[in-house]
Amino acid sequence: MKFSTRAASVALAWLTIVFSLSANAQDAAAPVMQTVSIPEQAFARSAQLPPWGEWIDAPVAPTSSSALIMRLGHTQFRYGMDRPQTLVHRAWQVNDASALGYLGQYSIAFQPDYQQLVLHRLTIIRSGQSIDKLATVQVRFVRPQQEADNSIVSGWVSAVVLSDDIRVGDTLDIAYSLIGENPVFGGKVFESAEWDAAIPVVRRVVSIDMPAERKLRYKLIAPDGGAQIQPRESTSAGRRTLRFEAADLPPVNIDEYMPGDVEALRYLQFSEFSEWSQVVDWARGLFTPAPADAEFDRILQKARQAPTAEGKVMAALDFVQNDIRYLALPFGENSHRPFAPHEVLSRRYGDCKDKSLLLVSMLRQMGIDASPVLLATQNRRNLDQMLPSPLDFDHVIVRVRLPSGQEYYLDPTLRAQISPLARIGEAHPDTQVLVIAGGESKLRRTARANRTLMTEVRAERVTAEAFDKPVTMHVTLSFAGLGAESLRRAMTSVTPEQWRKFYEGGLDRRYPRTQLLRAPEVKDDAALNIARVELDYRIENFFEKEGDRWYAPYQASNLRDTFYVPSSGRRTFPLAIPSFPSVIRYEFTLDLPANVDTLRRPAERSVSNPAFVANYQATQRGRQAQASVELEVRADRIAAADTPAFLADIRKVNELAGGAFDFGAADIKTANASAAGGVAYQEAAREQLERIIKGTSDSLAARVLGNSDQARAYCERAMAYAFLDRADEALADVAAARKRLPDDAGIVKCAATVGIVTGDLSGSVNDISRAIALGLADSDSFYRRGLANYLNGKIDDATDDFARSRDLATEANMRNRGEVWRLISLTRAGRATKAPLPAQLDWPGPVIPLFNGTQTPDQMMQGVYANAQGEDLDVLLAEAYFYVGEYYLLRNQTTLAEAYLRRSQDKGAINRLLHYAARQERARLAATRH
Repeated sequence: MKFSTRAASVALAWLTIVFSLSANAQDAAAPVMQTVSIPEQAFARSAQLPPWGEWIDAPVAPTSSSALIMRLGHTQFRYGMDRPQTLVHRAWQVNDASALGYLGQYSIAFQPDYQQLVLHRLTIIRSGQSIDKLATVQVRFVRPQQEADNSIVSGWVSAVVLSDDIRVGDTLDIAYSLIGENPVFGGKVFESAEWDAAIPVVRRVVSIDMPAERKLRYKLIAPDGGAQIQPRESTSAGRRTLRFEAADLPPVNIDEYMPGDVEALRYLQFSEFSEWSQVVDWARGLFTPAPADAEFDRILQKARQAPTAEGKVMAALDFVQNDIRYLALPFGENSHRPFAPHEVLSRRYGDCKDKSLLLVSMLRQMGIDASPVLLATQNRRNLDQMLPSPLDFDHVIVRVRLPSGQEYYLDPTLRAQISPLARIGEAHPDTQVLVIAGGESKLRRTARANRTLMTEVRAERVTAEAFDKPVTMHVTLSFAGLGAESLRRAMTSVTPEQWRKFYEGGLDRRYPRTQLLRAPEVKDDAALNIARVELDYRIENFFEKEGDRWYAPYQASNLRDTFYVPSSGRRTFPLAIPSFPSVIRYEFTLDLPANVDTLRRPAERSVSNPAFVANYQATQRGRQAQASVELEVRADRIAAADTPAFLADIRKVNELAGGAFDFGAADIKTANASAAGGVAYQEAAREQLERIIKGTSDSLAARVLGNSDQARAYCERAMAYAFLDRADEALADVAAARKRLPDDAGIVKCAATVGIVTGDLSGSVNDISRAIALGLADSDSFYRRGLANYLNGKIDDATDDFARSRDLATEANMRNRGEVWRLISLTRAGRATKAPLPAQLDWPGPVIPLFNGTQTPDQMMQGVYANAQGEDLDVLLAEAYFYVGEYYLLRNQTTLAEAYLRRSQDKGAINRLLHYAARQERARLAATRH
């Protein structure tokens, strides 16, 4: 549904011209229009002005470089008669050929269902002579084709006045009346009239004439809330006139990519409504729920069978979203008055207000509190700066309150929302709305977006046998909330072949010789409202060689098109950020050939500003290289003054989004090194940690690192010291890192990790909490905080953290690890529960049956022994032994618990957190024995 003002129709021609000129739209394709017929009485030509109308001659235009000048903009509103009238008089002077097309095809929008358009004057003024075109000018009536494409037939028609022989230097002088109003408003007055333009305005006059006893409020709506314009008021014969006037208004610069609620051009707003409660009362007269009857009982039969209120809501929402197709026919009163629910049921179609009233009717008949809600799709937060009016809104949704007190805002025009209420996509988060219910008198605001429901992830995993051979890449595209629902809808509208073709060329821009190995596979978790697309590619010539080094390139392609990039950083108005709210994450993992043993100092970078925070991490160790970029968009706009700095930060993000890992001769294992495969894991890990300490110490001693790189070097060395039980040196390095970058999320998280290893669990929780607040709110951060809380005895907090870690995870192993620890925490809290087996049993997924009670420790370990192999066997066994030890510890079988926790430590995985968790659990066990 689109709510539109009469004044919007009056000003449409003006806005079309000035906005188009300001955006250089003469180079853009014109919208496709459909010619339509209108009732004969809806249009007339008459040189006679209304008797109440005032005629003003256009003033002389000053010399100007502007392609178009408005010599006169005169708008007169008159109320308190049988049919309200608006008289519009415009005089436009053309100074450049680029503006001829706009005046030659002058558009006037109106509603022929209830309005009459009367053309009074069409004159071309040339060299002081007036050429009258009123009787001969052609007028065509058209409707945009896009309405039909969007299942909307609004009733609005544009009268296109096709003037001929307009030349540079001419003035087009046009006057017309619009007579009548939409009866749905009951004669109430709420109008608006543009004040400024993107071109010079020599004289602007707006007047409103109505019976003196009627109370009318007025306000100049300005982007900066600037000074009001005071009208000249006069009273005569029981009528009152307000006249607003100004001369020589300069052109307003209209920036590209402005937020939808920013009005670059000031406009006057009038309203007889003084309170929002009056708008509520008006709307309640339109949205009358259907009474209960046999037809509704039949429709609600399935929904009533749901055992919970939430289930009833979801069943009703499913019916309205998917069984009632979207089609808008807002003619006459039905621009704002919904069709009756029984009529919508009979036709099986409706627009937003029709669907909302139907849903409200269904829910109320099941005893569930539901109300229609008005909102403005382009104005999330500035409605309270406007006068109360029905015309402030253009969409209708539904508010539902469950008996538990939980509140949800549902959009019946969406589809495929099959998840539990708490997990469905949030189409209108943090938006000002007006609830249509008794007692409502103020604007409300919907809840902020749930971070887990606005997260999109692209995870790429490359497996390489050799640098000079093809590789395979497994890509997981993860969508949540509205993204998951969009994916479901897309799958129902394309064939498997189209689906495959869509993804076939997905990597061609980055890797030219790429082949999709199998059909895309979709894994849909409706309970969490997360859908994943799994893709497998074969890539020829993945590695690039330069000299004696090989390079593995990666690119966070899902970060493209996240921001608008204006042509200039110099702006007058805020810059919109279209991707708000969202979290976009890219993960790249490279499994290297067997003969590679690489080690680089980890890299971490952050970019932060009022609009977003971006975090980058990269590691290169052993046979694996990993990089990740996470971008969280936290605002829907950036202030004009902050735009240059914002654009500089975007360039920094682009630099983080792409890169390459490099490998040389030093990264290739020698034959002697390969023969040393019998060295115990602990010794190999110790040697690697000592190498890190030496490498970072050398870099710090050379004094070649900048402040940021110094901090990260201290942080990396601190973790190596901690893993080697050199706590004092670790804490000294943490302090040095903090001193250099006290507010860096990566440094704070590093300090938290050292705290877990050294036993400062309370400090670790505080540090990870701060890292999360600084932007590192990812699965791993919540896992680490959960571990610190668990070891510190804060079991409820740990349970919540592990659930968050599971929900935020993009890799199966991290999801499963979060779920295993959630089950452990619940068991320790005396609230043992069972969890469904995940679709992907990546380690430690096979541990879930152990804590579900469907496997014994021996059965679980048999599976581990049967499938464990390779260089990481000791790490896997260390973790498996820990879980078995924890299993026995939770059952007070302390002897077995001690034995398995000791086995876990004996595997020597000193560079893994569970090694230290086992140490602390053994200490807790020992303390209970004394």
